[in-house]
Amino acid sequence: MKPAQLRNLERLYRRRVPRTRVSTPELNNQLTEASLETGRQVAVLVNRRGHVEHVVVGDAHKIVLPDLGRHRAGRGRLRGIRLLHTHLQQEPLTRDDLTDLALLRLDYVAALEVLDTGRPGLWHGAHILPKNLDGRLWEVEPPRNSHDVISDLDFESFIRELEATLSRQSDVQDVDTGFRAVLVQVALPDGPDPEVTRYELRELCATAGVSIVDEVIQKRTRVDHRTCIGRGKLEELALRAM
Repeated sequence: MKPAQLRNLERLYRRRVPRTRVSTPELNNQLTEASLETGRQVAVLVNRRGHVEHVVVGDAHKIVLPDLGRHRAGRGRLRGIRLLHTHLQQEPLTRDDLTDLALLRLDYVAALEVLDTGRPGLWHGAHILPKNLDGRLWEVEPPRNSHDVISDLDFESFIRELEATLSRQSDVQDVDTGFRAVLVQVALPDGPDPEVTRYELRELCATAGVSIVDEVIQKRTRVDHRTCIGRGKLEELALRAM
């Protein structure tokens, strides 16, 4: 990149975000302008004090995040870091974005569309979802104008309440001791009855003293010979297990 582009990216470290806001119009504008100028996705990792800890430059399609191992994270806790980045093709959050959200336990992830003028387009946001009956790992918000998100969302209160819910669920899970398992089933058109197979799996677990914490079912026309359930479902299984 050109020296002027690098200097503009370095200026992102000077931005400050109020604790109650997820971002600011100034930060959003600087991100999208830098992204259009470089032809690359540009990201910032912002802590809960509103300081930019990392500036990351990817290629036109993705970014690679730095090691965040030193930051807080654990059962019932989030990372204390939010990811704000740009999308040059005005696309929504990708599978990689959501995987980073769940695996790294980020507070929040957002993608800003970059318009041809270099201004921010729609805002695509998502956050980790507390364990619920439908098994979803995250909540993907409808696309919105970035100014509306900034003005409507009290980010500090939102994260405090979300983390409190996650912590309560973790406390309940910690009471359980012994082996725990996620049941995985591939349902084939010409295979055995799925209900019978699941019943047999549950009975095997009960006999072995294994507590079932989740069930993953995938309908396929044939078994994937490398991953059995398919690569995408395997990624989802890893996230749910965590």
